[in-house]
Amino acid sequence: MVQLFDAVEKLCTIENPDRVEDVDLHGVTTFFPLIIIRDGLGSAFFLSAYLNLHFQELVKTKKFLPAVTPLPCVLINDLEQLSPYPIDTPRADTLAARYSRDKSRNSPFWAVENSALIQRGNRPPTLLIEEGDKLQEMVAARLGLKE
Repeated sequence: MVQLFDAVEKLCTIENPDRVEDVDLHGVTTFFPLIIIRDGLGSAFFLSAYLNLHFQELVKTKKFLPAVTPLPCVLINDLEQLSPYPIDTPRADTLAARYSRDKSRNSPFWAVENSALIQRGNRPPTLLIEEGDKLQEMVAARLGLKE
């Protein structure tokens, strides 16, 4: 978490922020720090609240521009489920809608209604499904299994 805070501080400090080569941050008004967790712990109730508590201890003495949101953690599977939406729903809108409904960060990502996604309808992560099917076929062929 300290590494993430250090990066936020370097990019969002009001005086002399660091630059990222070939990335223009001038139009950015809000910065969404995010911890992506690989195992099931990432969807535990209160985990984001716990991590955000410690993140806020680091942030509270600083002033940032752009604004820095409270810190959520997200399970990688949750992000994979979001993969079909960026075509017409910016990730920032999805995150803002999600966390406006759970400001304390107590709940797992999908346990809270997301107004940005409801209007788009349920979309399966097609690419992940297709690649999973290809992997299954490859393993079956390699093991000599038949349907």
